[in-house]
Amino acid sequence: MNVSTYTNGGKDGFRIIDNTGKVLYSHYDSEERTVIPIGYVKGHFLITEHIANFDSDEWRIGSIDKFGNSLLPMETLPEFMFKIARKRSENEFSQQYLGDDWAYVAINSRRFALNLKDGEWRNLNFENLPFKHITITVVDGYIYVRDNDRGLTYKSTLTDFINDNWTSLDYFYSRYQTDLAEGLYFGISASDFDVLGESAERKYYDLSGNVVIDFPEYEDRYYYGGGFIGGYAAMCVSGVDGNKYVTVIDKNGAKQYEPIKVFDSNTIYPEPAVVASAHGYMLAPTNNNTFLRWEYLGPDGRTVIPGEDDLTILSTGTYPGLNIYDGVMTIYKRDDGTYWFMKDLAYGFKVYYINLATNEIIDKVRIPSSQFSGQGENQVNESTEVAASEYTGSFSLTGMWKSSNDSIISFNNSGTVNALFFGFGDGGPDGSWAMSSKADENGHYTLSASHITGGSPVYRVRLISKNEIELYGESGIEFGPDYYYLTRQ
Repeated sequence: MNVSTYTNGGKDGFRIIDNTGKVLYSHYDSEERTVIPIGYVKGHFLITEHIANFDSDEWRIGSIDKFGNSLLPMETLPEFMFKIARKRSENEFSQQYLGDDWAYVAINSRRFALNLKDGEWRNLNFENLPFKHITITVVDGYIYVRDNDRGLTYKSTLTDFINDNWTSLDYFYSRYQTDLAEGLYFGISASDFDVLGESAERKYYDLSGNVVIDFPEYEDRYYYGGGFIGGYAAMCVSGVDGNKYVTVIDKNGAKQYEPIKVFDSNTIYPEPAVVASAHGYMLAPTNNNTFLRWEYLGPDGRTVIPGEDDLTILSTGTYPGLNIYDGVMTIYKRDDGTYWFMKDLAYGFKVYYINLATNEIIDKVRIPSSQFSGQGENQVNESTEVAASEYTGSFSLTGMWKSSNDSIISFNNSGTVNALFFGFGDGGPDGSWAMSSKADENGHYTLSASHITGGSPVYRVRLISKNEIELYGESGIEFGPDYYYLTRQ
């Protein structure tokens, strides 16, 4: 499964697709209702909902399944009476399954324990611990909470965690976030940290504090190790020449290939690339300090190309740092035809997906017919295949439409449209209209109209469904509105 958010004409939306490219559920925001997906945990797609109208201004939260059916009903809690930015990128969301039907959910600065069975929410304050940015990892029934600002990782039982009980503190230190899933961490044991602080030598320890891998050969250099996933971990090491290099090690500490030079600057650091690694694959900033390009490096150090090289080993997991969720990878195609793997570096991009199990690039998504017929949003047998970067169906504007102010606008087969469309009252002379026969690459149509005294307005048409559309004024508007929300009558 993969959740993709997007913006069309100033309106946000999201869709859920499976690993064949089939859109199982899609949603477009309305003027009164904004829905923001905040994450996925144990079959639940968590969503927040903002209702804003004359009588209400509130945030609610709940969950849906992959078809959009309600799992946990939307509800308002006092803790949720805060604003979330409408752009998902401006928020900080995280979630982690803890065990026994409990999940950890973070929404910006608020943290909660959520029971996925009965819908109970518990506010987590982490009293006596000044946590601002944390990472949660569950290993062998214990919960490890890393304070990412201080580098200290604390151990807790599930019961103590969901009850916000931090009276007993066991901890260790690691400079960067480290995946603990395989029971090893790169950092400093509690005993060494208490004596030497951050100046102590970093090693790989097990969760009992025993040294597992040491690096005496790097004693006089900077080096950093990532977490082990699939028996391998990525490392970043300073060379004698002062540049940064990356490689992969196994659980014996053996390098799998000679270190590769990576891009390092005041704004781009290679350490996050080491965090974004799994099964010996990593997403690294390469090209030798001349031109930054994020590339996938395989367990042998070779550059791999998603969609061409075999990445089946990553198909059963979720690795956010690699843009992989349940076996589907998100990539971005630039206007020059090249594929990129970091969205913020792909200016002028389109979204594509890769099914890692079949190694196929998904450049089209299949939309259930019901999403164009106004019969609901759930999965049906018939479907339409359209571009993955955006989609729309065949569409006819002909007919009667009601605007948000209850005016009736009639687009006739003869190519005429009544005067109300141009901002005049009933009874005025009709104007003419014509619409593009195909949608553009963003899924929008172009509507051109003309009136003897009302100008020649041009609107961009966005389909919510075949019976619900939005018009955004582009040019030539004299008396009519810049925006229309229309429903078919």
